[in-house]
Amino acid sequence: MKYYLSTNNSNLKKELIRFNKSKFINREELKKYNSAEIILISIDKPRFKDLLIPFNKKILFRLEYLPVRKFPFDIFFYKLFFDFIYEWDSSFIDNSCSFLPFFPPRIGMIHENEIVEEKVNLNYFFLNQFKKSNLISTIISDKKLLLWQKKRIELIEFLVKDINQIERYGRGFKKVLDKSEVLIPFKYHIAIENCENGPSEKLWDPLLCNCIVFYGGNLDLVYPLIRKAIIQIPIFDKYKSKKIISNELKTSRIFNSVTKEDWLEIKSSIKRLYSFENHNILKKDLIHKKI
Repeated sequence: MKYYLSTNNSNLKKELIRFNKSKFINREELKKYNSAEIILISIDKPRFKDLLIPFNKKILFRLEYLPVRKFPFDIFFYKLFFDFIYEWDSSFIDNSCSFLPFFPPRIGMIHENEIVEEKVNLNYFFLNQFKKSNLISTIISDKKLLLWQKKRIELIEFLVKDINQIERYGRGFKKVLDKSEVLIPFKYHIAIENCENGPSEKLWDPLLCNCIVFYGGNLDLVYPLIRKAIIQIPIFDKYKSKKIISNELKTSRIFNSVTKEDWLEIKSSIKRLYSFENHNILKKDLIHKKI
């Protein structure tokens, strides 16, 4: 079975499909195939014309939808066209199915330009270990649209007053093209999600660069083995977060406890469980209750 990713965003395709491109066909190739033998996949917003094509099945995934999007009600329109609707952060409509998020890693990609390009093949980060010369970094933007975005900036500004080794990168701070350049050299990384859900590439990126992650996000859907390299911080409690981070920076207890073998297992688990192409929903025969 082949898959067709319905989107007008060519950058989204590059971000999502980095492991196994052979499963997916592009818009030009679509003409060569019988649509009844293809499954349409859409992330958040499909091309409207694609909804009218008689594909074998049509599947919609919604990522971070309710916390981030201003108009979530279009799902009732999409319900008329899609066989299955999977929602990560909500059950906005009856019978929608939750799913394990597959936010793909962004390391090795240049995102600050209009056209996203892959600078370093993603497998490089899965196969390599990295030596660490610097202490701790964080990558944030100056966006304050959402509650967690505001709290993220407040917390980092609070932390850097006492922990001056924290190096800040991202929009509004030190601009960086490829995230791996400011992850690989660091032992630790502070990653905070946009909302109370998780995980996303904010967690996968530093882990794949062998960083111990101080994480502001939900760990419920994070495979237990991966948590060995994660230290959860309560972003709404600045003083407790600072204490947790300061204690680890002084002792390096967690950093020293994660072996090379652990890192190999952590990375293989991320690839196996959270990459888009390996997503369990795409592996199965999709025998689910029709919405």
